[in-house]
Amino acid sequence: MDNRTMIQERRERERQQRMQSILDAAKRMFISRGYRKATMDEIAVEAEISKPTIYQYFKTKDELYCTITYPVIEDLKTDMETMLEKVSHGQYTSGAAIIGDHFATYYRIFSRDPDAFRIFMLFNLTGIIDEVTEEVRSRVIDAARLRYRGMRKIYTLAMDQGLIKKSDVYQLQDLLWGAFLGIVQSLDMKNPGDKLNKNLKSTLTFAENVFIEALVLK
Repeated sequence: MDNRTMIQERRERERQQRMQSILDAAKRMFISRGYRKATMDEIAVEAEISKPTIYQYFKTKDELYCTITYPVIEDLKTDMETMLEKVSHGQYTSGAAIIGDHFATYYRIFSRDPDAFRIFMLFNLTGIIDEVTEEVRSRVIDAARLRYRGMRKIYTLAMDQGLIKKSDVYQLQDLLWGAFLGIVQSLDMKNPGDKLNKNLKSTLTFAENVFIEALVLK
């Protein structure tokens, strides 16, 4: 490897490290200050870099938000698509397995990056969506629609296959998603500073069993 290549690779590593430093600082500020109050100046101070340097990587606070939360949105979409593929091909033999996979998906995505999920969650719960640009709002809403559509298809097929009791899939999708958000928010309030939410898995297991008891036919 020649010196020029080594220099280019080192610069790329430094660029990636600086970008990650900005993202980590933005996560901390969004969580501690809230999306509305956090400023690019504060994020620059937290990241220990200059504000102009931030703008070399992220043009707006909205762009920072998107970079942090879109992996969460994409993970949800991908996992729902995997579940839909399985139920479409009759690979589930029980409704309990579907609900189990559903809650496992939520826990897995939260665990991958708890701070990113919390920022995504706060964005959904606090009405910030009305304050971002039309482009960001459209992307978030479109992604949510795809996720909900996938959930409805999963449970409609499960009902048709006699695995889940017949019910309103629109209400069911809201109840499943709302239960998860509510559990995370409640545990965060009870255990501030517990990043990984040590009681989350056991509480989700309890919620999963409640849904299984209420919905599963076989």
